[in-house]
Amino acid sequence: MGYCFMSTQKIKTMGSLASKYNHNYRKVEVANADPDLADCNQELVSLAGPDGRELDYNEAWKERVKDLDWAERGPRKNAVLAIEVVTTFSREENLDLEAWKQQNVEWLQKTFNVAPDGKSNVLSVMYHADEPGNVHCHAIIIPVDERGNLNASRFLDGRQKLTEMQNSYAKDMESFGLERGLENGQARHQNIKKYYADLNNAIKVSEPEPQETALDYRDRVLEELQTAQAAAMRERREKERQMERRLAERRIAQEKELKSEREALQREKKEAAEALKKEYASLIQELRKGKQEYREQAGELAELHARILEKRQELETLKGNLDDANTLSAKAAFYDEFQKQYALLEQMDPQRAERFRQDLSYMSTLSERSR
Repeated sequence: MGYCFMSTQKIKTMGSLASKYNHNYRKVEVANADPDLADCNQELVSLAGPDGRELDYNEAWKERVKDLDWAERGPRKNAVLAIEVVTTFSREENLDLEAWKQQNVEWLQKTFNVAPDGKSNVLSVMYHADEPGNVHCHAIIIPVDERGNLNASRFLDGRQKLTEMQNSYAKDMESFGLERGLENGQARHQNIKKYYADLNNAIKVSEPEPQETALDYRDRVLEELQTAQAAAMRERREKERQMERRLAERRIAQEKELKSEREALQREKKEAAEALKKEYASLIQELRKGKQEYREQAGELAELHARILEKRQELETLKGNLDDANTLSAKAAFYDEFQKQYALLEQMDPQRAERFRQDLSYMSTLSERSR
């Protein structure tokens, strides 16, 4: 019979949430994780957004709460933004790991999905198999309660609630031959892993031999323990050296890669700067040329405007001359007609014609005087 364990931790800031993401998704180097075993890790509940793009915890948190009533004004000060739930067990040879992973996801969804909008509060579940000790799961929970409020107290506050949650988890793990750990135990995730790493490699003491005295048995067991302890220490140190070597090699490779990327980036920046410099010089040249062309065109336009004004004046003068010519022509035609009528009057009535001539002469004299 093995034991199952479940622990919780409150997350109160976006910075802490980002750190959890970097650790759980191995975005940073984790000291006690073996990089060669990274492929053994598995995302059990995906962080992908609606468009399929992978989100981080902060982005996924905002996506989850964006439609809730309080989302626009934000969470209250000192609110618990999320809960991290870590689940693990003492190693058992015949445990079905795939079924255990699935059962963990189902228990998390059953326990924490109480929001009225029907969306899942289980933001992410990551399975880790690259650290010393036993495998374990990290789940990030958004504590939205039945009224749609961010309310971690609904799940965690009070010994009774935590006890009920531990009992609920243990009940779901019974099918794997696991039972609940000690009630009110003070163990945490880190020392649980260390304890079971040691427990899985525990030394078995040999049985007393027939006719062997207690003193001889004690001496033999002590010698066996010392030998086993020395061997275990050598093995542990060798593993530590191997891991340190792998980490050092990986760090050197990353440093070389980063150096190469920095150099490439610097080259790109230099080339981009040179290209911008040339483009800037070309634009300045074009601007100067444009200004010169503008000045030339402005001069041509001014000259054309002056010519237009001059031609307009000439046109006005010509129009006046034409009006004068038309007036003179009309006057000449009138005078000719007048002469014809006067001549006819002289023939028909000479005396009346003379009186008319005298009247015209008198009117002409008055007109001259008035000028």
